[in-house]
Amino acid sequence: MVPFNLVTVGLLTDLVVVCLGRGVSYNYGNGSYYEGFVDGWGRPSGHGKFYSDQGDLTYNGSFSGGLFNGTGEWFSTNGHKYQGEFLDGAASGLGTWFTPTGDTIYGEFRDHKLHGDATWSFKHSRTLLKMIGQFRYGYANGTGTVFFTDGSRLKTRFQKGYPHGIGQLFDGSDQLVWEGLYLCGRPNGVVPEDVFQLIYFKNPLRLNYKEEDYVDELAEELTSLLMHDSNPDLRTNNLGLRTNSLGSRPALNELFYKCM
Repeated sequence: MVPFNLVTVGLLTDLVVVCLGRGVSYNYGNGSYYEGFVDGWGRPSGHGKFYSDQGDLTYNGSFSGGLFNGTGEWFSTNGHKYQGEFLDGAASGLGTWFTPTGDTIYGEFRDHKLHGDATWSFKHSRTLLKMIGQFRYGYANGTGTVFFTDGSRLKTRFQKGYPHGIGQLFDGSDQLVWEGLYLCGRPNGVVPEDVFQLIYFKNPLRLNYKEEDYVDELAEELTSLLMHDSNPDLRTNNLGLRTNSLGSRPALNELFYKCM
């Protein structure tokens, strides 16, 4: 995300400043406006609010040098919301992200992307309860544990949003149910049908507020190429779980395959 600077957006030729007590109101030429405090250079600094050209509140919080800095709330145009720390115009530090579907993600952010340790809680998934693990540039990447609604949990590593590497599934009594190898979201080897249905990740786990959902079309196409059957029982949710009874073992060179 490009840091948003209220002073250098190229609108100062049509800037109207209105005093509001100890604060000011900046009315920009495109219809957007700022209400709050400024520094000696006239840049938004201290607490303030920025509204879009449609009159919608975009940011409410701390400013410094014309940028979102400190703590605040950011609102997207398509239902996403972030509360937490900002640095140089972008969500950076600890915060909580709220998705339009009701999911909440608490953790570390960098440059307006989920980046670091986080806990993702799912609200409407029939199978997924939460995921605790590491993220990189919006994607689950590193070690992570997925908790399912039936009480079971999956421990594995993620790469570009997909489970990739050794995975272990434990039931609600902490008994090992399955242990095997993941390849870009797909458990390999002989996997019981009910287990495969639960732990197969058709789409990557990632936060991408620029799209209406979290489905990466390129990754979805790649996943389809990796599958050799055409089971029609496809469930489409944020992580697109589907059933499959394949039991083939990957070649050695596939073990080091990097998810695109």
